[in-house]
Amino acid sequence: MKFILVFDADNTLWDTDSIFRLAQLSLLEKLAKYNLVTEPESRLDILRKLDRELFSKMGRFEYDFKVLALALIYYCHHDLSLDNSVYQAIADRIEYKNSEFYVAIDDAYNAFQEGLKKIPELYPDTEKTLDSFSSLRSEENVLVTILLSEGEPVRLKRILKEQKICSNLFDEIVVKKEKNREIFENAKRIGLKYFFNKRETENTLLIAVGDSLKRDIKFGNQAGFITVYKPSPFMGKEEPCELDEKPCYTIQTLKELPPLLKSLGLPVKF
Repeated sequence: MKFILVFDADNTLWDTDSIFRLAQLSLLEKLAKYNLVTEPESRLDILRKLDRELFSKMGRFEYDFKVLALALIYYCHHDLSLDNSVYQAIADRIEYKNSEFYVAIDDAYNAFQEGLKKIPELYPDTEKTLDSFSSLRSEENVLVTILLSEGEPVRLKRILKEQKICSNLFDEIVVKKEKNREIFENAKRIGLKYFFNKRETENTLLIAVGDSLKRDIKFGNQAGFITVYKPSPFMGKEEPCELDEKPCYTIQTLKELPPLLKSLGLPVKF
């Protein structure tokens, strides 16, 4: 039996949520200087709710974050509801430069982007977990590891450059702006190229690990992977809305992964 193991990165291997939280606070503090927000720290929860709604509506985690600043202004300064703030910000996202808040939005956006330049810390079990697979990759040739991540490519490449562990412990690193079934199908094809018999797939076990039911588990299931869900602080513990969002397994930390994979037949030592 051979294995192809695909990992998500943000909030699966490293703590992206903490970086985004600090960047969002910087955005709030900048808007407060323009008297568009009061008590910025107390507004962080609503900002994150707006962010999740915008992601849901726009289909990407990393959309144009000027829209986030605009939505917050509509919510705090114009007293619109959360849904109406999101709707209006999306409708006005092209014409925002004509807004009286143009300078404030740009300043807040720049503060946010500066905050995103910080490098997130690896979760405590990440390095040890990935290292436990290294001998299977290099000596026994039964495992291929692939990092499959979506998001802003410049941000992710900067993180990958700093997190040298990733270049050492992954056979392939694939960065895309968004995920779909075809991306996971392509990861499978990439992994199979490492094995001698490239066409024989029945003796290969496909495993995908991620923190999002809609972006990792759903598409992993659709592409024929055994899916492992690791909830993160960003989205919290999600509940499946569709059958293909239901994970095969759920773990709380990465240290639970090696024994799980061993039970599936991977001869991992941990």
